[in-house]
Amino acid sequence: MKINNQIFLTLIIMFSSNILILTSSNWSFSWMLMEISSISFIPLMSLSKKMSYQMMKFFIIQSIASSLIILMLFMKQMFIKQTPLMIILLSSFMLKTGLFPMHFWMPQIFSFLSFMNCLMISTIQKISPLILISQTMKYEMINISLNMSLIIGSINLMKQNKTKKMLAYISLFSMPWMISSIYMSKYLFFTFMSSYTFINMILIKLLTNMNMKSINHLWAETKLNKINIQSSIISIMGLPPMMGFLPKWLVLQNLTMNNIILALIMILTSAMISLNLFKMSMLNLFLTMPKKKKMNKSLSNYLMMTMMSINFTILPYISMLYKN
Repeated sequence: MKINNQIFLTLIIMFSSNILILTSSNWSFSWMLMEISSISFIPLMSLSKKMSYQMMKFFIIQSIASSLIILMLFMKQMFIKQTPLMIILLSSFMLKTGLFPMHFWMPQIFSFLSFMNCLMISTIQKISPLILISQTMKYEMINISLNMSLIIGSINLMKQNKTKKMLAYISLFSMPWMISSIYMSKYLFFTFMSSYTFINMILIKLLTNMNMKSINHLWAETKLNKINIQSSIISIMGLPPMMGFLPKWLVLQNLTMNNIILALIMILTSAMISLNLFKMSMLNLFLTMPKKKKMNKSLSNYLMMTMMSINFTILPYISMLYKN
């Protein structure tokens, strides 16, 4: 009961800090809220007895990034606007969020986290730093990092066998879309994050129920399990007609409407390369016959319901397309 209360309190603090930062126009206050969100996540990591080293690594990385961010923001506000300052500030944000080329810490830490903590870092822990990125950096400054994150995330996702590390690279692949959406509007960012979080929750629930620590275990699963896992990942990658497609379509539509053609072309090109690489890696799993394994009926029903959710929760987003 005590642990449940601790988790509940931590979640309240994280949600509250992210909501407040959306309304804040003060740099110092925004930075403080971002730090509250980061620090409040540490108690969730400490629930695992094996997490002391990884928790310290996470804390050090976040502390270094946060210290550089607040220092650069103050210098920027005072008098300095040179390119080196902006490069350091951009690098600090990349380290904080795990964008390319500062993504090295994410797969290592993800591999020791619980699935639920992986979900937290991939979703709610991204909101505050992404909002600050949109308020301090011009979109053109981070184009290269965004597109490399798409490509590197997809290539490593294709090569990765461990499911938790796969979640880290899925997060890396999705961050450019998150950042593009928040540059367009906060409403679009909320739409994208809601969809992304929901699909991640389904995927993580499936992985938890199957106790799947490695994607190699999928070879021994039933065909239904394979389809459910792969469809969830494909939905996150943004292929139609899955739920993850329309938020990305809305991002592309807004990029076009705002005449950000170069960014649009780069994101589309990177996404096509990434999706083709991912398709090749998934093809073998579709063609492989499963071993004879009995399916738990209740689990089967649950998985079918989640698949229906992924496909049919796309409908509310259709109206948003016509609204624009």
